[in-house]
Amino acid sequence: MAFKNGVRAIMIDIEDQRFNEFATRRKYVASPVEDLPPWFEGAWAFCKPPTEEEWEELNRLNSNLDMQGGMRLEALCKIEVDYESFTTSVIFSVPDL
Repeated sequence: MAFKNGVRAIMIDIEDQRFNEFATRRKYVASPVEDLPPWFEGAWAFCKPPTEEEWEELNRLNSNLDMQGGMRLEALCKIEVDYESFTTSVIFSVPDL
């Protein structure tokens, strides 16, 4: 997925619910990480559901995010550079009305 805000996401282990015939369809929303170095912006990142340990990081990155109206966390997006992992964005889904 490529988002208008520059986030590039390769979704892994996540069911695509944009075209779901049997349940409510959902739209995906990407929230870039605020402290991401500018040279990583626009990089394609691998996105998958967060592990238990990553929930803490998510809370740190988006502590002011108010999850309302059916918003659901779907994935953390990361890239690896020089054997170091960087979180680039967080992917959420919302009901598609």
